[in-house]
Amino acid sequence: GTSSGWCVATARRSCLLVGLAWLIAGCAGSTPASTIAIPAGALQVRAADTAFAPSRLSVQADQPFVLYFANGDTLPHNVVITGRGGARVFVGEIFSGVAQRIQEVPALAPGVYQLQCDLHPEMKGDLEARVSAAQGSTSSRRSSPGEAIRGAM
Repeated sequence: GTSSGWCVATARRSCLLVGLAWLIAGCAGSTPASTIAIPAGALQVRAADTAFAPSRLSVQADQPFVLYFANGDTLPHNVVITGRGGARVFVGEIFSGVAQRIQEVPALAPGVYQLQCDLHPEMKGDLEARVSAAQGSTSSRRSSPGEAIRGAM
C-alpha cells in the first residue's frame, strides 16, 4: 500500500515539474531569443502597434541599400516600396514577430516612394530617395573615372 502511494505522489511531482518547465519555456519564448545585429548604414524600419516607425525615411538615390526591418508585433508584416502609380519596386518577406530581417533593396531613382504592408493596408510611410550634393556635382558634369580619382587626391 505505501509504495503505490509513493509512486503516485512522485508521478504527480514529476508532472508538476515538467508542466512548470514548459510554462517557463513558453513565457521565455515570448521575448526574442536573439536579435539580428543592425548592419552599419542600414535603413531601419520597425513595425509596432500595426504602424511603421519612423513613418518618414530617406535614402541616397541611385544606390542600393540594406533594409533592417524589425517586426515588434506578433502579427505578420512586410515592407513593400511602391513608386508612381503604385508600381511595386520592392517587396519584402512577410514574417511574424517578434523578429527581424535584413533585406537588400535595389537602387531607387530620385523621388518619393510609399512604404506599405501587404497584410495591413493602414500601415503606411514615406521614403524619399534623395540626390546627395556629391551625386549632383558629379552627375551634372561628365568626367572620366581617372579624372574623378585625380580630383580626389
